Amino acid sequence: MSKDFPEKPKSDDIDIIEIFNLIGRAIKSFFDFIFKIFVWLFNLLILFALFIKRNVILLSLATVVGVVIGAVSDFYQKSYYTSTMVVEPNFNTSTQLIEYIKLCSQLARSRDSVALSEILEISPSEASKIRSITIEAKNNNNMRLKLFNDFVKTADSTTLKNVTYKEFEENLTMSDYEHFFIVMDAKEKSVFKKVENKILNIPLSPFTVSMKETELQNLTLQATNLEKSLEKIDSLRLDYKKIMLDEEQKLNRPAGTGTTFYMGTENIRTTNELVLFDLERQYYTAIEEIAIEKAQKQNYINVISGFQDIGVRMKKQNKFQYALIALGLAFLFLLLIEINKFLINQETKLKKHA
Repeated sequence: MSKDFPEKPKSDDIDIIEIFNLIGRAIKSFFDFIFKIFVWLFNLLILFALFIKRNVILLSLATVVGVVIGAVSDFYQKSYYTSTMVVEPNFNTSTQLIEYIKLCSQLARSRDSVALSEILEISPSEASKIRSITIEAKNNNNMRLKLFNDFVKTADSTTLKNVTYKEFEENLTMSDYEHFFIVMDAKEKSVFKKVENKILNIPLSPFTVSMKETELQNLTLQATNLEKSLEKIDSLRLDYKKIMLDEEQKLNRPAGTGTTFYMGTENIRTTNELVLFDLERQYYTAIEEIAIEKAQKQNYINVISGFQDIGVRMKKQNKFQYALIALGLAFLFLLLIEINKFLINQETKLKKHA
């Protein structure tokens, strides 16, 4: 006797169908949301275009007025002169130089010509002609790579594992760079050369002075030792030539005058002369490098390029700036009017419904 039982639905199939339905509804909701955003942005763009269309005359008039005001301002504005100096601080004086220039810049901006004249050792009238003094590092990718290369040469392996180039670059400060631009703007073109040397007369600590003296003494001692080594090489070369001549004379003696042995001195002579020549070349190169380094470290701050004699004439253009300001103010004013109209309409609708 058999009985037919109804088949039970498979719950796994139902669960999978429900999952796909949920995923489908979620995707549809996401794209509907994106579509609504695009519609909202499109409507906003249309409203903006209509706003410009309604007020194009007033906005154009405001722009023209701004250009006219700026042109008049440019016409009556006095021109000024600018000049740039490139310097290279030594003995870790970068920080002192930066702070000193910032002090001069602050005095120039505050128009404190008396204090500025005392620092730069010029007359107050000449100091009043200085508009601004700024300093910035010579900063480019090559400079940063060079600084990182110097850091790698001096750092230990443990530090290098924990510091990447990006982290090193992010932690660089202005005082870490080697060269700096000092830019000065002045109302008078002849003031630049008068302050070129004084602007670099930074206050120095006893430690910095001692470090310079020690460094120059060490360089002088190194050069003296290398020169003594060159003298020894010359003396050794003379002695070596004398020995070679004696050996050649022994080889050229007549038969029966004695017993001689040939040891192949020609190859030994060539090898020794090459060694002495190579040592001599290395010592001369080292002496030249020391001379260059000593010249670079004679001053606390080296002037790579000084101020120009008369500076470059500059004149600030204000007409485009005034035009943008006038256009912005007109746009804001008209926008407030539109907002006010919208609020009045909303208030009227609320009163009707009430």
